[in-house]
Amino acid sequence: MICRLIIADDHVLFNDAIKTMLEQEQGIEVVGQVFSGEKVLAAVKREEPDLILLDIKMPGMTGIEVAGAIRDCYPGIRIMILSMYDDKRFVQECKKYNVHGYMLKNASREELVNGIWTVMEGRPYYAAGLGEKVNIHQQDDFIRRYNLTKRELEIIRLVKENYTAQDIADRLFLSVYTVETHRRNINLKLGIKNTLALVKFAEDNEI
Repeated sequence: MICRLIIADDHVLFNDAIKTMLEQEQGIEVVGQVFSGEKVLAAVKREEPDLILLDIKMPGMTGIEVAGAIRDCYPGIRIMILSMYDDKRFVQECKKYNVHGYMLKNASREELVNGIWTVMEGRPYYAAGLGEKVNIHQQDDFIRRYNLTKRELEIIRLVKENYTAQDIADRLFLSVYTVETHRRNINLKLGIKNTLALVKFAEDNEI
């Protein structure tokens, strides 16, 4: 599989750095760079990419406005937001427009590449814990209260976002067996029996 993508980010150094990094990855071809939101649609029409990496804040049009326009005009193109903003409002807006993925700019190279291929395969990729901004001390207290590990907490959040065991395994670079083992341990610790109960627990506790 080949992924032809456009990078849309008004920070030139960051845009160039992402281009240089991704061009070293087998199967990924950067076919365009755009530095303002208003020029994205013209680049999409010209290059016909498979995927667009979009910043949220750009001159001309915001990334969310661009995403909405692309979904209307080019529904087959996959969209990945790559932003410095870990803001619940932005995440909700992206989901409203059926944006395929949302990652933070401090993501590792490995996570970015994994996210790109996950989206290319038709599955969503939203960074774990986006928009939650949980106080680290509150999170540690919660983990101690239920005797959870940080990995188990991460898996609970992904289950809440409707990720399957296979999706979680791919996302966290684990085997499906390991994910299912974590799920069984989580259920035992929390005294719950099924996914619906786990999702309700996560929502009730604002995980």
